[in-house]
Amino acid sequence: MNHDHSPVIQELLSHIQHHLYRGKKPPRQFFAERQMLIATVTYPAQWLKDRGGAITPAEYSTLVKSILRGIWQHGQCDQIRNVPRYLLKSVQEHMRHHGDEILDRQKRIAQAIRRSMRGLLADHPPAQPHPIVDDLAIVHAHTRIKFKRPPRPASNQPALPGL
Repeated sequence: MNHDHSPVIQELLSHIQHHLYRGKKPPRQFFAERQMLIATVTYPAQWLKDRGGAITPAEYSTLVKSILRGIWQHGQCDQIRNVPRYLLKSVQEHMRHHGDEILDRQKRIAQAIRRSMRGLLADHPPAQPHPIVDDLAIVHAHTRIKFKRPPRPASNQPALPGL
């Protein structure tokens, strides 16, 4: 994996930290929840990779910031108890509802560029797409998310005889 994309991840994590953690939660909480936040900011890359999408680092950063901005505008961020879980679920829902629009727009733009550049490409081979989607999808796949469930309360029912 190419670690050149860690600045994109760091930029997105800083964005989240600035909006949801600074002055609102203890500083160590951000670092304790960092792994799940990485899973959150890399989820769109996994989604795009699964559907054959490609995107530049700047476009990826803009996409994730746009999703986060929507969450902050429409969500109840001051009432969130578990920030990483809320963000991950919100990003997943956004991609489920609007991901196809993103792919369609991307394909239309790519087709328009190919049509307008067709004559120029005969002399110069096309550049390979930027590998950010593949690389961030790998980061997402290797980010293990473990949910801690509260222990079940002991049952007050008496045991059935013979069991």
